[in-house]
Amino acid sequence: MSASVNKPYEIVERALELSRADGCVVIADEESSANLRWAGNALTTNGVTRGRTLTVIATVDGARGTASGVVSRSAVTVDELEPLVRAAEAAARGAGPAEDAQPLVTGVAPSPEFTQAPAETSSAVFADFAPALGEAFARARAGGRELYGFANHEMVSSYLGTSAGLRLRHDQPNGTLELNAKSPDRTRSAWAGVPRGTSGTWTRRRSTRSWPYVWAGPSGGSSCPRAGTRRCCRRPRWRTC
Repeated sequence: MSASVNKPYEIVERALELSRADGCVVIADEESSANLRWAGNALTTNGVTRGRTLTVIATVDGARGTASGVVSRSAVTVDELEPLVRAAEAAARGAGPAEDAQPLVTGVAPSPEFTQAPAETSSAVFADFAPALGEAFARARAGGRELYGFANHEMVSSYLGTSAGLRLRHDQPNGTLELNAKSPDRTRSAWAGVPRGTSGTWTRRRSTRSWPYVWAGPSGGSSCPRAGTRRCCRRPRWRTC
């Protein structure tokens, strides 16, 4: 993108200006994610990613009704913006009328944050969680167990604009923590996963001693017939937030 058209709301506005359809909806999704991955009681990878996805929905009125076309692309440059809009319009012209077509929504106040920078996640969300993970590794090694898994946190800021004047913004955090514990001889294992809450950081509200590796030890561990699969006979008693 050029320096003059780079912010998410500017991308939305520019795409709407380029539209020649009877109606147009543009959604810019600004995405960021942070992750930790571990295997054999050791951290293997970690990182942060950034991305953008642009979706254009064009509507075309006809004698039999309104047809629509939808095209989404990632990493769209300023030179690719108009071809994206034209592709959505072509898809609409090639589609039949939609039975559930309705006029675009009007009369909704714009989001105050529409022109502000997107929300982002970072490795800072793991500031409390990472030390707890290290403690869990130490206990697992001492007990002859191995931990595998990953933690992922993402944030998506969505900017929506329409040819009818709608200008909305929504920030959606999301995340997952998944853990797999194995006994050294691989005859026992346990898996557990939880969704991530929407608060700013991963906290240690419960001790990592309750993580599922306590069920996968060489003694006193799980003997569930589904051991080694993604299901086990006991529900996890821990959470991250």
